[in-house]
Amino acid sequence: MKRITKVLATLVVGSVVLLSAFAYYGASANANVAKELRDNPGGERAELVMLLTFQDGRELPVNYLREDDQVFVGADGRWWRAFRDGNVPVTVFIKGQEYVGRARTVMNDPEYTREVFERLRPNVPKWLPDWLDAYLIVIDLEVGVCPPSFVGFRLTVGHLFSCESTAMAAAEGRALINLMIV
Repeated sequence: MKRITKVLATLVVGSVVLLSAFAYYGASANANVAKELRDNPGGERAELVMLLTFQDGRELPVNYLREDDQVFVGADGRWWRAFRDGNVPVTVFIKGQEYVGRARTVMNDPEYTREVFERLRPNVPKWLPDWLDAYLIVIDLEVGVCPPSFVGFRLTVGHLFSCESTAMAAAEGRALINLMIV
């Protein structure tokens, strides 16, 4: 009986150490990717990977496909559950620009999910069963809404500036201010 207890204790301790190592590696790898995306927004990785920021401030680098004002992401881990109720506010960082959007997990539309994944992940083997595939996250970008990290004023007469042009002007030391008088 003592031998079985020692073996079980060794397995438990070994599992905890192994899981901790994986968690540490994952967190440090994600931090390195996030830094690279910020430091080199025009780089090769930025063509395929964006930063997704959750409501609680967690940040996750993910592969994405952007089509107009929609962004598609495949969630391989358990984090897809944060979006299953839909209309969840998120911030995304794509090629040096920050956007605000609303995210939802597509739960009950396998045909739509399959059609999007053919563009998002074209190299996934066709024979792979659907239950092994990721969950599809759809993010509807809110055009003209400035991200929470945006700081500045916008004032102009007769012309509205986008968050992006205002942020670029601020980075250059210029101020663009939109003022709407009704």
